[in-house]
Amino acid sequence: AENVFGDDFLATVFSAIVAKQNDSDTVEFRSTPIGIQLLINGLVVELGSSIPEEFNNVIVSIRKVGIFGGEERASTLGAVFTSGVYVEVKQDNGFLCVITASLHPVYIDSTRGLLGVYNKDLSDDLLPRSTSIPLPLNSTWETIHYDFGLTWIISNESASLFTYPPSAGFELYYYPGYTPLFEVVFSDSTLQEQAEEICGSDDRCLFDIATTGRIEIGIATIEQVEFIDNVTDLSLPIVCNPSC
Repeated sequence: AENVFGDDFLATVFSAIVAKQNDSDTVEFRSTPIGIQLLINGLVVELGSSIPEEFNNVIVSIRKVGIFGGEERASTLGAVFTSGVYVEVKQDNGFLCVITASLHPVYIDSTRGLLGVYNKDLSDDLLPRSTSIPLPLNSTWETIHYDFGLTWIISNESASLFTYPPSAGFELYYYPGYTPLFEVVFSDSTLQEQAEEICGSDDRCLFDIATTGRIEIGIATIEQVEFIDNVTDLSLPIVCNPSC
């Protein structure tokens, strides 16, 4: 993969996210060297301030700004649809590194895809397309990639909501033959030592440093993991004994 600054990676990265409900405008967030670019129905839209802007059945707002090329630009954008779906993306280190999707409880047991089934049951999250039998959670990374992930690939442009620039059409992004790395492999012993000092035994952090060669990406991974863990802890129900 390559980020917006032209750096080559051994890993896949997110360069754009698109979302839509049946009766809404199509909202696309695209990573660029000067922050996140917003497209509505395929056309670039500039958000002039932090005030949320309303489109057809969706409101888009700048959640955070960062410095890109000496100017303040959007580094985190969010979109809330009238259906109760909320999508937020953050750009860091040249690509979209944090993607948050929140759903209204009305969608419980009504979703499928790479994010799993929204029902608080982890056991059915690895559900391939067009089947009713999920993969076991202890499946190997290879099995998850080929028997789950690739079943959800967009195989033709007509099924895609993304906007493709003339210089990089759908064919450039459609690459089902790509073979990712399935385990942490360091080619640089010095980098490995630095990574182990920062990451400890966290495979996600180690993997990100091994595939990108950049320590700061591993640090960002650790920070995000800690943030998610804290949010999860705060979301747990409080049980009092005796009752409170």
